[in-house]
Amino acid sequence: MRLKLTAETSLLEPNVDHGFVTWWHFEVVGDDDPTLIVGHGRVAKILTGQALNYGQRIYDVLDADSGELEALYAVYFKGKQAMPDLDEGAGSDILYFDELTVESSWQNRNIDLAIAKRIEEMLGDGCAIIILPYETEQEAVHWGRMGFQVTQPTTEQEIGYLHLHLAMRTARVVDPDRNDQFRVIPNPSPMRKAKQH
Repeated sequence: MRLKLTAETSLLEPNVDHGFVTWWHFEVVGDDDPTLIVGHGRVAKILTGQALNYGQRIYDVLDADSGELEALYAVYFKGKQAMPDLDEGAGSDILYFDELTVESSWQNRNIDLAIAKRIEEMLGDGCAIIILPYETEQEAVHWGRMGFQVTQPTTEQEIGYLHLHLAMRTARVVDPDRNDQFRVIPNPSPMRKAKQH
């Protein structure tokens, strides 16, 4: 399987209306058959550090893009900065998965985790966290295998949010085994490593 990413952004100098959020669209296709669609979705890279350098308010940047991103402000920001307990990342930017869909015949193989991991590796430089909306407890457990934690629990009235700190070492998502399913390999516990020496 191959991951294809495309993005569109303005060449103009960034301002509150454009340039601080780039939306990337992605598809996962077959190795031998590029017309075989395994999954698709879109992810935003929110350049919060650059917006602050330009003197822009984060709320205004998120609100100018969409109501969906504007909703993140109350959960992840306080004033001009990220919430203190989430401001532990390797940078100041954010990756936000708006959609990540795996076609029904390819589900239950951890392909969604592999997609998120590869996109993290490609677009995660300068990012503090990855944010992912979720709707069920089962989804939270599934993504928890990669290290995602609940930021805001889901309710009957609204979706919840998960986050992954990129300053922490995240789990590996490795090639499929004999069951044709990607495997998640958690990082060893630092305490366990210390005991082995």
